[in-house]
Amino acid sequence: MRTNIVQSDSDSWDSAALAQVPDSVIVAATKKSNDMGGDPGTTANMIAEQYPNIKKGNSTNSDTDSTDVGDKPYLNADEAKQQLSSLDYYRKNRSEIEITSTTKSTDDWKFNFTKGNMTGTIYVENTGLISATSSDGKELGSGIWR
Repeated sequence: MRTNIVQSDSDSWDSAALAQVPDSVIVAATKKSNDMGGDPGTTANMIAEQYPNIKKGNSTNSDTDSTDVGDKPYLNADEAKQQLSSLDYYRKNRSEIEITSTTKSTDDWKFNFTKGNMTGTIYVENTGLISATSSDGKELGSGIWR
């Protein structure tokens, strides 16, 4: 999809910056765009909402350019956990899900969970994306929490 985006309008999209966008962001935006009947340009614009540096000529510094209300570059554990309800899968299964561990990485929080006999992981990314996968690799859902 990265190649399709750049090829759709090479004057608008920065391939080097796009290569730095996590795969989960690309997949979530592609799915959302496809569901709406979108094309690579629509997908790119969705990604650019969270990663504006993919637009050529649009340099940003995340340490100094966060001007939107509530646009914090990094969440703490409690803030990340509050965002779990943004995910349909979590909201619908909340009473059956037990969070077993929480891990912070550079760009996200990882919540390992169990639901009955199933285990999985929910990622709350600082970019505003949230996704869940089962331990066998099945995508359980994704969304945007910002």
